[in-house]
Amino acid sequence: MGYKASILRIIDSNINRAKEGTRVCEDIMRFALNDKSNSIKLKRIRHNITSAAKASPLKTFEIIKNRDST
Repeated sequence: MGYKASILRIIDSNINRAKEGTRVCEDIMRFALNDKSNSIKLKRIRHNITSAAKASPLKTFEIIKNRDST
């Protein structure tokens, strides 16, 4: 695996971690704390992470094709 593929895998995994971590916080606000306002804010942040990743100069398919998820 080349250097570029390794970098793309790191970017991909960290985008996923950011979205998953935000989702966990969102669920805590929603289900454990019944805090609708902050749950909505976290949902917006999670969607902004997705939008930022899609808007990056890196192509989503290029990132995904370098996943090594065997």
